[in-house]
Amino acid sequence: MNLKLRIKTFISLLFLFFMMFAIFNFSAQSGNDSNGLSVSVSRIICRIVFFKYGEMTPAEQLFVVTEINYFVRKLAHFTAYAVLGVCAYANARLLGIRLKGYFLPAVIFCAAYAIFDEIHQFFTPGRTIKITDMMIDTSGAVVGAAAASAAAVIMVHITAYFRTKKKNKSEEVS
Repeated sequence: MNLKLRIKTFISLLFLFFMMFAIFNFSAQSGNDSNGLSVSVSRIICRIVFFKYGEMTPAEQLFVVTEINYFVRKLAHFTAYAVLGVCAYANARLLGIRLKGYFLPAVIFCAAYAIFDEIHQFFTPGRTIKITDMMIDTSGAVVGAAAASAAAVIMVHITAYFRTKKKNKSEEVS
């Protein structure tokens, strides 16, 4: 393996491990801490999206934040695993881990990590195992790996196009 490929592989693995570490740390938060963080994010979203949020009564604000909070939590799961799916796909491709392409190993890896993540949450105070979270996590990984796969196919075609163009140009000069 040449130096350039080793550096790409190292950086790609670094991103993968960073995402795994971030997901693990979010899962290690107690139920109260995790909910407090997502409520804070939900409040920020409410202030941005609802122009009259500041004019609402505290009870109305609490209702809106509570309703949005569920979607913020699930979107956080989906997004984190979409990024993990991109990282897993990149690593499968760089390391040459194929199983009918690179997409499937990436998704299998992310699904396994989602299972591990939910089991980890079982041992965290105020957290539980949720099959729906595993499904959302895996769905995010599928979208992330599919996006990475599509980007890789596009890059292969662009590279091939420019190689062909360069080859044809050099043949014309000869």
